[in-house]
Amino acid sequence: MFSVARMRRETFSPLGQLFLAAGALALLAGLASLANLGWLARFQADDYCTYGRYVSLGLGGSQAYWYLHWSGRFSATFVNTLLHAISLRSPMVLAAFTLIGWTLAGTWAAARWLGQPPAGRNPLAALVLGACLPLASLSLAPNLYQVLYWQTGHLTYLLPLVGMTALVGWLAGRPHQAEWGPVDLALTFGAALLLAGFSETLGFVQTIGWGLMATYSLAVNRGSGTWKLALAGAVGSGLGLLIVALAPGNDVRQGLMQPPSPIPQVLARSVRDAYVLGASLVKYQALTLALAVAAAFGVSVSLRPEPTKTTSAGRRAWLGIFLWPVASFLLVAAVMFPSEYALSSYPDGRVLVTAAFVVISAVIVWAAGLAQIVTAIDRVQVHRRYWLPLVLLVVAVLAAWVSVGQIGRGLQLRPDMQDFATGWENRHQAIRQAVANGAERLAVASLPHLSGLAEVEIDPDTWINRCIAEAYGLRSVVPK
Repeated sequence: MFSVARMRRETFSPLGQLFLAAGALALLAGLASLANLGWLARFQADDYCTYGRYVSLGLGGSQAYWYLHWSGRFSATFVNTLLHAISLRSPMVLAAFTLIGWTLAGTWAAARWLGQPPAGRNPLAALVLGACLPLASLSLAPNLYQVLYWQTGHLTYLLPLVGMTALVGWLAGRPHQAEWGPVDLALTFGAALLLAGFSETLGFVQTIGWGLMATYSLAVNRGSGTWKLALAGAVGSGLGLLIVALAPGNDVRQGLMQPPSPIPQVLARSVRDAYVLGASLVKYQALTLALAVAAAFGVSVSLRPEPTKTTSAGRRAWLGIFLWPVASFLLVAAVMFPSEYALSSYPDGRVLVTAAFVVISAVIVWAAGLAQIVTAIDRVQVHRRYWLPLVLLVVAVLAAWVSVGQIGRGLQLRPDMQDFATGWENRHQAIRQAVANGAERLAVASLPHLSGLAEVEIDPDTWINRCIAEAYGLRSVVPK
């Protein structure tokens, strides 16, 4: 809704540049600490199930099995199985690769959105926004462990957000009046289809988001042809969501749950959940939200718009100031809908990282639109050299505060993760040795239920026991 592509860059003051660098370093330090902790991640719970089926059925066979017998999330299943084919220890590097990729995608998207080349004269401006997006999103995520360090949860809910960020960057770099050709429409359709295949949550959010974008484009700027692109995205996302929803395996999962409530009731509860989440974020995560506002405002206001104040971009900025919060609230409600429909409950913590991504993205775009309006005021422009460094100082302070908070979360997780990793390695080696010696039934160590994820139970027919047994080629396992 907001476009700052027409803004031309103004040289930052040395003090402002210093504060930008401090903010970028603080954000990167927080991300690096979370990435480093990923080295202690190991297989858990559902990871054993997907690995076991890969061992017994291969890449294609396991893909078909999960679609027919458990979940239609075809993209998540494929990537998960592909990682199994590469290495049993993929969880150890997954967090680092994703956070690096997300930061690079965010920096690239910010650079294109702000009208700068990726290697522009001031890449720190784009880097601040590029690093703020993943760190602030994870700061709002209630269950950091399951979404960042558990492979199944990571691939289902976190990895596709990197793809969403890259897709937004690709779209943002085009002039607003550009015509979208068949290749553009096909790429958007394909990307939306694949991203929807990671989870029904992202598929539903994408479909609603593309639909809102098409409606806005038709109502406000029909001549740009952006509505065609949005329609291609909506169709691709809707098709991906349909493929997920029609999977025969969903009947198996739904059989373990209570029947869905009527749609009007589900919609009402989804709206209520969105309100509850928003209120809790304002109450408990105000500084993280302030970081996103300050970073987007500070970077954007550092650019000077063209002299005219009656541009269509300016009118769109004013319209977006009012419409964007409404649209983002609807998208957060869309995050809630699949869980309320399937489980009749508030979503799990790992699901809410999608809502966190929506909220932080919305805040960044909203604050950039506000900056576009503010920079059109003559008096503000005249005195900008005095107050802009203060804004960037606030960015640096808030970045340090949020980063320290995330480093603290990591330090709290580290002892339990270290103990779990040590126990997992000992058990892994013991099982491998027993299998090499011809064992078929085995008593193994039961590790802690880290972050509430399943571990070996007394009954050998429990699903987690059967998955661990299949992963190692055993007939059964029980706890020692």
